Amino acid sequence: MKGLLKSFAYAFNGLKNAILTERNFRIHMAAIYFVLYFASLYGLTSTQYAVLAIILALIPALELVNTALENTVNMITEKHSDFAKIAKDSAAAAVLVASIGAVGVAISLFSDVEKLLNALNLILSIPHFPILIITAIFWIYFIFFFGEKRDK
Repeated sequence: MKGLLKSFAYAFNGLKNAILTERNFRIHMAAIYFVLYFASLYGLTSTQYAVLAIILALIPALELVNTALENTVNMITEKHSDFAKIAKDSAAAAVLVASIGAVGVAISLFSDVEKLLNALNLILSIPHFPILIITAIFWIYFIFFFGEKRDK
């Protein structure tokens, strides 16, 4: 049991590190927050929520793999290497491909015009709009001013 708890602690340390040091990870977390906020107003079915959950978990997971690979490559070599560049660029491309796929999923899930207009009307109504503005300000601060500075 102790080993299992340690493995969870290591995983949470990985999340903490990503939040503190990876701006792109924080951007993805902000996007996920707003997508889930919008989805709650839009009214997805349970199956649609399942699809959304899968794609929303995939993107930060790939961002964590990208971070792990970048740090491993940096640990192995400090000088320029075409192989190191290809490895890093490919890992970043995996995140990009998943993000583009997520946009496609979002277009598919949120394509009902009537439900879309209803959700937008809810956002613009009181109290939703002030809540959205306050959380947007929080996320902007969190993305750009939160976290540790580190050398890459």
